[in-house]
Amino acid sequence: MKIDIHTHIIPEVDDGALNMEQAEEMLKVSAGDGVGTIILTPHYSKNLHDIIQQKAKELEEMASANGIKLLSGCEYDYTQVVNQDDLITLGNNKFVLVDLYSTAAHRQLAFERVINNLTKTGFMFILAHPERSFSRNDRKDLQTLREAGMYFQLSAACLLGEHGSTEQRNAHFLLRHGFGHYVATDVHYYRLQPKLLTRCEEMVTEKYGEKTAHILFYENPERLLRGEPPLDIRPRRNIIVHMCSMFGVWV
Repeated sequence: MKIDIHTHIIPEVDDGALNMEQAEEMLKVSAGDGVGTIILTPHYSKNLHDIIQQKAKELEEMASANGIKLLSGCEYDYTQVVNQDDLITLGNNKFVLVDLYSTAAHRQLAFERVINNLTKTGFMFILAHPERSFSRNDRKDLQTLREAGMYFQLSAACLLGEHGSTEQRNAHFLLRHGFGHYVATDVHYYRLQPKLLTRCEEMVTEKYGEKTAHILFYENPERLLRGEPPLDIRPRRNIIVHMCSMFGVWV
């Protein structure tokens, strides 16, 4: 069974589900996609921990009816994790999901703050949907983050090209060059799609090989639940990409 580490299913807390009816539909779609475990990751807000506990209890019966186990978590903006030592983690371990998307105009400051926080704490940080913020022109920034200990979660819809060609190109560039450790749905009700992870897994298998797909969709999410760092991925690449990388050209 698959594990979806980034979702917006809890109703009435962010831009995800608006009510329990929508949340139930999202759970049914996840079950149809072969998902057995979902980490609930609403955008962080004040008192979110108490809200998660309350809402998750209401969702548990619906999730159980669909064969899904729910775990708690959240998605932070980078500013919310700076100099913090009491963070909501994914599945109650040391992984923290963080978003740098809102920092395009202040990227250097964002990097300094996130990297400083990474080196001070015992948390392990996962960057949500980096394909929205980074392209091949940002390889130094990406390397800086990775060397500081950041891991990367790509969005299935972006890899499939369903959020436009730019984000699709970015997502595949990141995956080819080792900046992809997990694939998740980042599901919101307004863009709910059937079998998103299944279709993405099939595409990754065809394009990059079965081993890469297994690590992305199964092994690394399972390692996350055990509190273990993900395996790095260097997927199968065609000869042109391989030769260019040998000469320091990122394509």
